[in-house]
Amino acid sequence: MATQMTGGGSTTSFTNTPQAKDDYYAFLEDTLRNNATLYNIATNTIFLDVMSNDLGGSAKSLFSVEDGDGNPITADYELLAKDVSSCGISPWEATLGGNWVRINNGKIEYRIADGSGIPGQGADVNSLGAGQVFCDQFVYAIRLGNGTLSEATVKINITGANDDVVLRAVTDATISDTAANDVFPNVTGTLTSTDPDIGDVPTYGLAGSSASLE
Repeated sequence: MATQMTGGGSTTSFTNTPQAKDDYYAFLEDTLRNNATLYNIATNTIFLDVMSNDLGGSAKSLFSVEDGDGNPITADYELLAKDVSSCGISPWEATLGGNWVRINNGKIEYRIADGSGIPGQGADVNSLGAGQVFCDQFVYAIRLGNGTLSEATVKINITGANDDVVLRAVTDATISDTAANDVFPNVTGTLTSTDPDIGDVPTYGLAGSSASLE
């Protein structure tokens, strides 16, 4: 067992404490965004109740979280150092895939990194393209009532969806239709749009009086 000693742990072995169970989460982008108990749109945060399938009774608590490979034979010894502060929140840690994870009062908060390198800065899950599969993993440790620690691996899989493109206001294109003037030259202007799906290229179409945007 790995025994917790005054805020840290011993290196006896994580393999003898199977109370923490591995977790696998598979989400669809839209399902995730439409469930406020799983995802906070304002902060781009995914909530994971990783202890829901762990043994150890009500006395167990989340102790630490790291980017480790989850191999119990080569235990992720950084988990022996307690991450949670007295207020129940740990600092943001990088995951195996370079995203962000922390403990917040008994649950895990997870954010897809936005590329800024700032710990905890998250990108909207909406940025995933249609059919794009996002995968990541990290490890965590729980502290049992007798002070021992148990390690588990969390794997996350998110499948992206196609999101609507929004056409911005057309600029530099004006005509003045009066009773004396119903014939106009070609109208030119600038079409711009926003697409939540990073990497998607919008396609514009105009036929007669109908316009399209994909």
